[in-house]
Amino acid sequence: MSSWEQAISQRLSILRLDSIRNKILMFAVLATLLPSLTTAWISYVENKRALQAKASEELLGLSAQAALAGPLDQRAPLRPARVFELL
Repeated sequence: MSSWEQAISQRLSILRLDSIRNKILMFAVLATLLPSLTTAWISYVENKRALQAKASEELLGLSAQAALAGPLDQRAPLRPARVFELL
């Protein structure tokens, strides 16, 4: 046996997969965990993508509103000055 086969054999002996009962139990655990972990990971990635898209859309909307309101805010300080010019 090569060294990597011995290393794997030692690690598997820790799991005690020598009986059919333990092998079936390990298979059942893996068959339950792998799909649920995969589903959780996909859900996380999709939620992250959706939140980033929503935040980006919100920032674009706010920047458009700020761009439209910008000239109005720049003219506002000039109005009182014009009033004082007339006096």
